[in-house]
Amino acid sequence: MNIKVLGIGQNGPSEYRQIARVPPQVVYRHVMSADHPEAEAMVVSCTDFATLEMLPVLESDLGKPVISSNQATFWSAIRKAGLRDCFEQYGSLLKTH
Repeated sequence: MNIKVLGIGQNGPSEYRQIARVPPQVVYRHVMSADHPEAEAMVVSCTDFATLEMLPVLESDLGKPVISSNQATFWSAIRKAGLRDCFEQYGSLLKTH
């Protein structure tokens, strides 16, 4: 398993609000840099990263599923509510499962 962190919050909890301010291109590069050839999927576990709209691009560029914590939470909530809707533009989890 290859785990990478940006290091935000290492100087205390007041830094955590900076996570929401990380530019999308930095998040993209970070996810791409964490990839490993043997990885079957990527997980982005940070609810403040703005990743939802970039998931299809990441999946296309990496050639594997990329799941974010917000995406997985939304997917779980709509499935538990009995909804079977699919969403084309927000990654393979919401598109096909």
